[in-house]
Amino acid sequence: MEAGQVESPLWWRKQVARELVQLRDTADARLGRKVSVTEAAKALGCSVGKISGMHAGDGRLNFRDVRDLTMLYGTPADDVERLTEWAKRSARPSGFKEFAAVMGEPLAELIGGEAEAHTEIDYEHGLMPGLLQCEAYAEAQAIASGIEPEQVAAVVGLRKKRQQRLTDDDPLTLEVFIEESVLHRPIGSTSVMRVQLKHLLTTGTLPNVNVRVVRTRVGYHRALGGRFILLSFTDFPTAIYLEQPPVIGSRYADDSALVAEYQEKVASLRSVAEGLEESAELIETVMGDLPLEG
Repeated sequence: MEAGQVESPLWWRKQVARELVQLRDTADARLGRKVSVTEAAKALGCSVGKISGMHAGDGRLNFRDVRDLTMLYGTPADDVERLTEWAKRSARPSGFKEFAAVMGEPLAELIGGEAEAHTEIDYEHGLMPGLLQCEAYAEAQAIASGIEPEQVAAVVGLRKKRQQRLTDDDPLTLEVFIEESVLHRPIGSTSVMRVQLKHLLTTGTLPNVNVRVVRTRVGYHRALGGRFILLSFTDFPTAIYLEQPPVIGSRYADDSALVAEYQEKVASLRSVAEGLEESAELIETVMGDLPLEG
C-alpha cells in the first residue's frame, strides 16, 4: 500500500465506535452521572443523529468530534489521544479502494482486522480458504459463483492482495482447518485443482502457516455448519467473521459470547483434525490421484 493508506477505514471506524459506546456506558463511574445523547449533541453542536452514528461507526469520523466526545465522557487523557489517532486513521484512504465494487462491509472489516491481527484461525467446509487460493482457483470459483465477467479480475485481485499479509514484514500467523471434501471438490479443470493443491502444500510450508485436514470419517464435530474465521489481536478484542448464507450471510463481530462459542469449535477441530504431516500426505495423495488431462 501507499504511504498514508489503511486497509479498511471502516474497520477503524468500528473500533472507535466500540470504544465510544463503552465510554458512554461507563461515564457515570467517572463523572457520577450519565451523559445523554442529547447532552452530547448539544456539547458538540451537532444533531442527535450524528452522535448515534458515531456510536454505530456509520459515516466519516471527524477526529475533533471524537476527541471532544471522549473528553465529555470523562475519558483519561491517554485514551483520548488513542481514540483521536484511531479516528484520524479512519479518515485515511483505503489501500483496497480499487476493489470496493466487489467488497461488502463485512469483508472490508475482515480485511481491516487481518491487517492488525497477529493470528487468524480459518475453518472451511466448502472451498479453499481465500488466503490459500491460487489465482486459477480463485478465478474459477468467481466464474462459477456467477460473478459478473467484468468483476472477475477484481475478485481475484482482491484475494491476491489479501494474501500479501502472509509474507509481509510482520506476517499473520494462519491456522487453517479444511474438510477433506474440499480437496476433492473440483473447482475449474483438473489442471486448476492440481495447481491449487500444490499451492496449498507450498504455502503450508511457511513457518507462519499451518494447514490441517478434517477427514470425512470423523463424522460429526462441533464446527460443522459453516465457515468461520477468528482473528486475535494484541490491542483489540478477538473478532469473528462468519459466512453462512443464506440465513446469516456474512458478519464480522467482536461479541465475546459469540467468540467464546467459536473458540470451543476450534478446540474441537484441533482434537479431530489430522496432524500437519498427515494432512500434507493426504493432500499429496489427492493430488496424485487426479486424472491426467489428455
